Amino acid sequence: MSTLLTSQELVKSVGITINKIRRYTRSGILTPMSKDRRDGKSLLYDTRCVEIKLEILYRLSLDYSKKELGERFRKVFGKRNVHLIRALESMSEQEDILQKFSKEIEDLEHD
Repeated sequence: MSTLLTSQELVKSVGITINKIRRYTRSGILTPMSKDRRDGKSLLYDTRCVEIKLEILYRLSLDYSKKELGERFRKVFGKRNVHLIRALESMSEQEDILQKFSKEIEDLEHD
């Protein structure tokens, strides 16, 4: 399940500075999912998407400028991380099915 966090909450959760969050958002590397309904201003980020994008960013950062990375991330992940969210949901469904089958196999072994 997806968790949406504000920039300030991401600082604590992911261990990235607020300045980097702002810079990566401006360049298109990080994409907010929506605005916080409590204040209507704070941007909300999907933690799974942020973690995956930061991992990719750290692996690629030597080869591309932040602007180039932002353009590439937007193309690959889509607006509002649509493509990434779909992939994560599909993976989650597959994991659930595998766990179910594993449990059924274990239950059969014990009978």
